[in-house]
Amino acid sequence: YSTRYCSSLIPSKVIVIYDNMKRVSISILLALIACSPVSAWLSPSTGTGTGKRFIRSSLFRSTYGYPKRVPDIMASSSSISDNKEESSRQSSLSSRRNFLFLASSTVAATAVATQSQNPINSDDGSIALPSFFSPSSVKPMNIAQAVQWIDDNCDRRFLHAVIASDYRFLYRGVSMPGSNMQFSRLSNNMNIETQHLTPDLLTEGTYGDESTAALELFKNLQEVLKDDMVNPSNGHLATSSVNDAAEWGMPASIWPVDGAHYAWFQDKELFYPRPSGSVSATSITRNDLIVDGKDCGKESLEDALRAPSCEVMVASAKFLVVPAGLDEKLRDSLKSSFLV
Repeated sequence: YSTRYCSSLIPSKVIVIYDNMKRVSISILLALIACSPVSAWLSPSTGTGTGKRFIRSSLFRSTYGYPKRVPDIMASSSSISDNKEESSRQSSLSSRRNFLFLASSTVAATAVATQSQNPINSDDGSIALPSFFSPSSVKPMNIAQAVQWIDDNCDRRFLHAVIASDYRFLYRGVSMPGSNMQFSRLSNNMNIETQHLTPDLLTEGTYGDESTAALELFKNLQEVLKDDMVNPSNGHLATSSVNDAAEWGMPASIWPVDGAHYAWFQDKELFYPRPSGSVSATSITRNDLIVDGKDCGKESLEDALRAPSCEVMVASAKFLVVPAGLDEKLRDSLKSSFLV
């Protein structure tokens, strides 16, 4: 009886909520799950005493048409009081059910209002969600939102360098779960998003089989740059070449947040491996590197972006990453936005 009662009640409520709040289907699912542990509380068959016997005996008689037996005649003498108890209990159950669905609807409506009023966090541009929403239920950031994030959060020195270089971008290869590292430049199998990255230049294994030699170089660089705002302990390597970035993962342009710092070699080549004929890892000095530009623009970040394959070490708390397949759309949108 309890099973039949609940199954006939819940779908009608679910349909009403679903029709009015399609965007919050996950909240309705949670409300349905919540109904399960309280089914005993909602069920009228969980009562005790004569009321429970009266319900079952009434159902039995109405179903099979059996005449009243002596116990039934005796029970009917108290049916009036039982009916009053049953009516009171049904009223209480109805109030409890109404409260349950009202509460779930209120939570769902609050979630919708929060999502519609605050689609993007003001501090990092990420999608703002109630905690019970799954990421898959959220639309990814679009180009217009990415441009707005860049205007609000991107390091201005970096943005000026991008504009001055005729909108040349800096790229990283972004790893994706389950990927085989074989990506097309125009692949779009990732979303525009913000990322907090853990520095790994001083971590053994970052360069695979060549990690020993690479680790030696970056340890020496750490000593050379220990007094600068960017060094291997807090930096991430990016490149002006989308093809070089694709060797490390899905190529994506990166947009560091305000307060970022940059370093690159004066020859505008790779950090590792160093080109043939360059100084050895143990012989690198501070004069071999450019940090944040120098000499009033003679050596600036703009020059590094214009180079065909220049690696730049970037120290930034987080980045906006935009798939390289969206380069043209992003470039056109930036140009039409007249960001300065």
